[in-house]
Amino acid sequence: MSAWWNTRSSREKALLGIAGLLLAVAIIWQLVLQPAISTLDRAKLNHERGTQTLARLDRIEALIQQGQTIHPAITAPATQDTAALQAQAAQMAAQAGLSAQTPAASPAAFQVSLTNVASPAFFQWVEQVETGLGVTVSAATLTQNADGSMDASAEFSLGKKP
Repeated sequence: MSAWWNTRSSREKALLGIAGLLLAVAIIWQLVLQPAISTLDRAKLNHERGTQTLARLDRIEALIQQGQTIHPAITAPATQDTAALQAQAAQMAAQAGLSAQTPAASPAAFQVSLTNVASPAFFQWVEQVETGLGVTVSAATLTQNADGSMDASAEFSLGKKP
């Protein structure tokens, strides 16, 4: 190997050194830095969710200490009209600042499509629709955009979760 290296010109040695350095940087990025950054992002998201859950539990505890009755979230649709449920889901999206499209609904399910949405906002909206309208996600399609946002489509059904 050293004989091969000694036969290289100084220009070739410099280029091979630069290529080796770039390869080392790419490997370190892929194996060390990117997973660490991803782990930190997930930890921040989990911390935010935990903080929100703790705040909800504190409010529930305060209500219980005051002797008030705790009413659960809606567990069944107030209406079986999927078009009305679809309109409510689209309204929830609009309130969250999301752009929603609503194709025609069927009697047992409805679909809502969102464009250029951040993934945390999409999943938070899905959770709000499920708990607020008492429906369940039966199918979802997610497409990552070049800018980091995504286009998403969720189909909600009136049936209970399996």
